[in-house]
Amino acid sequence: MGATSASTPSPSGFASASRRAGAVRGPSMGDHALADASPTVLWLDREDRPEAGPALGQTGNGADDAVDLVIVGGGYSGLWAAIQSMQDDPNRSVVVIESGRIAEQASGRNGGFCSSSLTHGLDNGASRFGEDLKRIEAEGRASFAGIRDTI
Repeated sequence: MGATSASTPSPSGFASASRRAGAVRGPSMGDHALADASPTVLWLDREDRPEAGPALGQTGNGADDAVDLVIVGGGYSGLWAAIQSMQDDPNRSVVVIESGRIAEQASGRNGGFCSSSLTHGLDNGASRFGEDLKRIEAEGRASFAGIRDTI
């Protein structure tokens, strides 16, 4: 058998490292299947999704002139911090600042994975964090339990 040419796709559709440099391949089955797909994820691509509120200082009613807590980032961590803060003190005024739309970036595109581990395996954690690993693992389990209890 001869060598595979740079223009011949592999059975998996991925070019090997030796064939990638300068190689041009035609459209794959995935390219065809996704040709008319929206770049917006399903749960964000809804007509009933609320529009963003006015920018800070633009309400005209002075409501955002003074707040108790400002959270930067409208991903899961920022939103969860806002919810927990208001649960701790329902009278607390909380503002979440997001450069785009709430939960539209990485959080809104999450595949739903959740894990208590920060270490990519205990051997990796032990080599990187040593004695701190037990505390890190305990904090990860507590965080996971908090997410579970909130959901």
